Amino acid sequence: MAKLGNRKRLWAWAVAAALVAALASVPAFGQANTAIQGQTYMTQTQAPAGPPTEQWGVIEFEKHLFIAQDIHLGGVAGYRRIDFSMPRDWKPIGGSRLELSMSHSPALIPELSAMTVRLNGRALYSTSLDEKNVNTVLLTVDVPDGLLRDYNFLELIAHQHYMIECEDPFDPTLWTRFHKESKIVIHYQRLPVLIDLAAYPHPIFEERGYGDTTLHYVVPSSPSPQTLKAIGQVQLALGRAIAWRSVDFKVDTDVPAATDNHQVLIGTPQENPAIMALADLPPEKALPLPLKKGVGFFTPDDRQVPQTDGIIVYANHPSNPGYALLIISGNTPEGVDLAAQALTLLPYEKTITGQALVVKKIDPRPELGERTNPTYLPTKPEFTLADLGFEDVTVRGFYAPAVSLKLNMEPDSHPVIGKQAMKLVFSYGAQLQQRLSSVEVVLNGVSIASKDLHLPEGEQRVELPIILPESLLGPFNIVDVRFHLFPDNYFLCGRVSDRHLWATVHKETSFVMPRDYYTYLPDLSFLKYDWFPYTLRQDLGDTALVAPDSPSAGDYKGLLTIANLLGKATHSEGIFLKTYRLGDLPQDVKASHHLILIDPTSKSRMTKDLVGDTELYYNDQNDRVLETLAEREMKSREFKTAGVVEQINSPFNPSKTVLLVRGQDQKSMEKAIEALSDKEKITKLEDNLAFSFDTEDVKAVKTSEKKLIGQIPIQEETRTWVYLNFWQTTLLIIAIVILLYIVASIIRLVIQRRKAAQKRMRKRDLQG
Repeated sequence: MAKLGNRKRLWAWAVAAALVAALASVPAFGQANTAIQGQTYMTQTQAPAGPPTEQWGVIEFEKHLFIAQDIHLGGVAGYRRIDFSMPRDWKPIGGSRLELSMSHSPALIPELSAMTVRLNGRALYSTSLDEKNVNTVLLTVDVPDGLLRDYNFLELIAHQHYMIECEDPFDPTLWTRFHKESKIVIHYQRLPVLIDLAAYPHPIFEERGYGDTTLHYVVPSSPSPQTLKAIGQVQLALGRAIAWRSVDFKVDTDVPAATDNHQVLIGTPQENPAIMALADLPPEKALPLPLKKGVGFFTPDDRQVPQTDGIIVYANHPSNPGYALLIISGNTPEGVDLAAQALTLLPYEKTITGQALVVKKIDPRPELGERTNPTYLPTKPEFTLADLGFEDVTVRGFYAPAVSLKLNMEPDSHPVIGKQAMKLVFSYGAQLQQRLSSVEVVLNGVSIASKDLHLPEGEQRVELPIILPESLLGPFNIVDVRFHLFPDNYFLCGRVSDRHLWATVHKETSFVMPRDYYTYLPDLSFLKYDWFPYTLRQDLGDTALVAPDSPSAGDYKGLLTIANLLGKATHSEGIFLKTYRLGDLPQDVKASHHLILIDPTSKSRMTKDLVGDTELYYNDQNDRVLETLAEREMKSREFKTAGVVEQINSPFNPSKTVLLVRGQDQKSMEKAIEALSDKEKITKLEDNLAFSFDTEDVKAVKTSEKKLIGQIPIQEETRTWVYLNFWQTTLLIIAIVILLYIVASIIRLVIQRRKAAQKRMRKRDLQG
């Protein structure tokens, strides 16, 4: 009986396995989802493996790992850890290496000084620090097979001595330097590109990759309002995902001739010819959802996708399976809009899987109000580091790194004078040299407080009250807590250890930072602070992009660049950015939104209405910035072709602005876009109008008066005036006191004389 029972169980498992295998071979399956209601589909078509292609990947310290300065290892035991990742489609093979450019102090004793390189905890190379490598040399360190993994850490260690008997472990001659030109060279095979919406935006964007990301958009030349909105939202969401990487855009408004990048196709098949061109593909290249010319998308069981449903297809490109193809579409513009909303909803990994999704309904995210950026300080005046998502941090050793605390505020924040404070909560270990050990607090590079660490047994949760000077606070602030740790047995001529030295900053550290909110606009200088004021609402619910009525590929590129920049500055799960052609811009949006207008020729009717019929001239004397067409006879001017970024207060709503991004032609408008996307140029924007040239030069001028946005509390206005005019206020008070004293003295003298006169009169009356 037991054997019979076992046989039945084996048969049951076999049947279950067969059913699973059968279901796996079916091209469609359903998946319930609480945020997005729809149907997911999977194709069995995968990227062909083909012959493995061997390539060399170079990871540069400066360009890819953002090591802007040479790595300086100081003291008797210098140390630096460098983390780097492996892209998902790299399979390391033999031959990888480290190319380390290094030099060291000529004062080091070779017999006592050495350098070691470790990768993922394994020592790869050691060498004496002697005359052979005192000047800059290139060290080539081989990486053994199998040592590299998805996430790696490289350790550079230097043991350094300049004297045998009596040595100062902090002597400045103890140094080894690894130069920022160093590289990590990886020999790898590129793996086939496998596509799944669960991994989106991979491989369009590889978060573990290096270098610029190139996005190739194929969009309609005459998009519907819903499709244009989808284009802006999709790129804003991608910008949110790739905030720390540079992006290059390639745009086509027709079927591209070749596929040399991942492609993003947006629109209905009827309005986007590149989507329609994918109809009736051979079976081996078929999309997960069949597409029929003149009809639209169908499900694999030959049912037409409903008109209002959204369609997302994420598959290997039919003409080049080494690249991904992303289609955001629908059989109607309403479907395109729904598909874009689904793709831009966070978090992707919990809402979408498979290679295709037919979206039927979305549970919408609520729109956010102002001041909801999680990377900024809470609006409440009192908070702790725990409220900022900060955990306890412990540092160790002589050269303990600073604990950096970011205190970012909206650019229209004005700290209340005299009320900004911090209470640092920290602990430190035993066996510290009390005469030398201390904690120092630095605000934006200026030391503002310190305390000695004097108890030999250490202390737990010490509280250090600190006043934060308002004059040092700005929109982006960094408080560095630096521990200077020395052992109690430290003396000049002894060997000392620092591994037992530690200190901790606790998340209970608290702040009192009341703020008032107001600003004066227009002011282009605020754009460098996460695109204020356009991202004050993190979901971009009160910002609209405005494109020309007939957008060209260049106009699309400008629109995508701006949407990408806005995306880098947002952390919202939902996105409500609106995008319109100028002729479709509703009056209610004009009256309630910030507007960002792209105008390649400066001839649009909105530009003429807002700033006049102008050509772009620049006069070095600033006598005239914009000359009207009627003033062409003026000869005393210097003509330059430049892009222009101009911000004005919106005539449709006094609390909103209009940002005009324009030029005289497509080429000059690209310079205006560059002024907004280049990290160096955007820091040079100021006033309300800026000219961007071919060079790194940006010239800003003032063409309109700033207006107060928000309301200044009366008490704050008075307090601020007194604070900013302290000596004038003091002298005024002294003058008022003196004046009152003089007036009081005069009154007293008059009263005394009047009493004396009355006394004399009474005396005469008595005598008479």
